[in-house]
Amino acid sequence: MSTWRPDSDLMRLSAAPVGTWVRMPAPLLAVLRLGLEVGRASGGVFDIGMGDAVAAWGFGPESVDADRIG
Repeated sequence: MSTWRPDSDLMRLSAAPVGTWVRMPAPLLAVLRLGLEVGRASGGVFDIGMGDAVAAWGFGPESVDADRIG
């Protein structure tokens, strides 16, 4: 479920054109279903589709220079 590996199932799904059916493995489907369920239960406060927006706003993962961490 990596967002860093371009060949991951998650990235393959993200790269598919809207409306295209993409076969996904059961573990990824379970995570997506749970994310949608939490979104509904939270009244939309949690949104599984907000990753790109969060990163664009500067709250995404940050690269760390290996020299800084020893």
